[in-house]
Amino acid sequence: MKHKTKKPRKQKRKHKKLRVTSDRTKTSTKISKTLGLLSRIKAGWKGIVVLSVIASLFGFIFVVYPRLEIEAGEPITQHNPFHNPLVLRNNGYLPVRDIHLTCVLKDIHTDYPKDMRILESELTLTKTIVPKLSASESASIKLQNVLGESVKVNSADIEVVIRYRPYLLPIELEKTQRFTTVRTYEDVLRWTPQALCK
Repeated sequence: MKHKTKKPRKQKRKHKKLRVTSDRTKTSTKISKTLGLLSRIKAGWKGIVVLSVIASLFGFIFVVYPRLEIEAGEPITQHNPFHNPLVLRNNGYLPVRDIHLTCVLKDIHTDYPKDMRILESELTLTKTIVPKLSASESASIKLQNVLGESVKVNSADIEVVIRYRPYLLPIELEKTQRFTTVRTYEDVLRWTPQALCK
């Protein structure tokens, strides 16, 4: 009686199928790893682009945003600080335009021609100081129209408000600086900058 034996070829085919399946698994794993690496690289580039855009935006704002400073000038008269000019300086990189001035009298005490106290009075001195102030330029702010020529001031507390339009920005900005008077050893009243809040 003859016994049937399994053919080795079929066994070899099974081994081949197993090898093919294993190769396919390895290939799909490699493809998955490659795709994951590419997605990470793509996400990294997106992050770099976003950071570059943010840095460029901050750089644009840094260059465009104006830097106006209001400083006290040298005194001209002894007893009336409103005859002593203030200085508006553009410390930014670009010019500003349409500069308007408003002077707010917080507390003014005069001795001559009479003892008088002025509190919380707002005066618009001029419509425009200068039409344009370029970078690194300065302009004189004259306040002599606030009080009369012969008025003798004992003390003064004012706020100077500058409204202007920056270059390349379609908005109007405002800069406010408070000044009070200080009497020197030579008995001269000078403007000195102060914080806005007492």
